[in-house]
Amino acid sequence: SILGSDGCFVFPTAPGAAPFLGTPGPELNDWRRRLLGGNAIAGLAQCPQVSIPLGSVSGGLPVGLSIVGRVGGDLDILDEAVALCERLRPDLV
Repeated sequence: SILGSDGCFVFPTAPGAAPFLGTPGPELNDWRRRLLGGNAIAGLAQCPQVSIPLGSVSGGLPVGLSIVGRVGGDLDILDEAVALCERLRPDLV
C-alpha cells in the first residue's frame, strides 16, 4: 500500500469553497465534477475517509479537510481526525 501501515493522505475536501446558492447549472456541474474527482479516490480504493470542518472563507462559505487511510485503517484516521481537530479546531472537540 502506498500509505504503508500507518500513513494517511490529507487533502481539501472540496476543490474550493462551496458554491453559492443559485450558482448557474454548468458552473455547478463543473464544481461537482471536480469534487467527485477528488473524493472518489477513497471509495474506489475501498479506503476509509473522514472530513473535518476547518472553518469558512470569504462570504462565510465552509471549507473542510479530508483524511484517507489504508484499507482497514478506519480507527487510525478517526484518531488522526480528532488530533487535527484538537490542533486546528479545538472548539469542535
